[in-house]
Amino acid sequence: MSKTLFRLIVRVAFILIAAFLIKNFFIHPFLTFDSGMAPSLKENRIYFINKLIYRLRSPDRKEIIFFRTTEDPPLFFIGRIVGLPGETFKIKKGRVFINGDPLKEDYTQLNLNWNLKERQIERKCFYVLGDSRQMDLANHLHAQVAGKNILGKVMGRR
Repeated sequence: MSKTLFRLIVRVAFILIAAFLIKNFFIHPFLTFDSGMAPSLKENRIYFINKLIYRLRSPDRKEIIFFRTTEDPPLFFIGRIVGLPGETFKIKKGRVFINGDPLKEDYTQLNLNWNLKERQIERKCFYVLGDSRQMDLANHLHAQVAGKNILGKVMGRR
């Protein structure tokens, strides 16, 4: 085998291995297909998920996350963290309350029909909502998500 061909094979192998490692451990592309996070995220756009950040620190309130469900096979969603582990959470006339205090949410419009009784967020779980809240609460994704099911933070949004 010639030196030139060998170098080409090594370079291609290096690029493929680097791409595999980056996609699986650091950054993952994700295509949005609905408007559940509008106006923060646009429909039918590619966003990148930082898969490394939550290995270095815990997720924080108001961060937009990429997570999976516990179903088999899992479903994947994007949502905004509004409640942290151990806090109390409720929605009254569209307004989110954390530990009895209203949460300032300048990224969404209130839906005055939304009401949810106070509940305790489980240990190691985060309460997640979408930003687009015009539909009925029953038709909207809202859930406690276990920290182990959070796959990363959405980056590069405009």
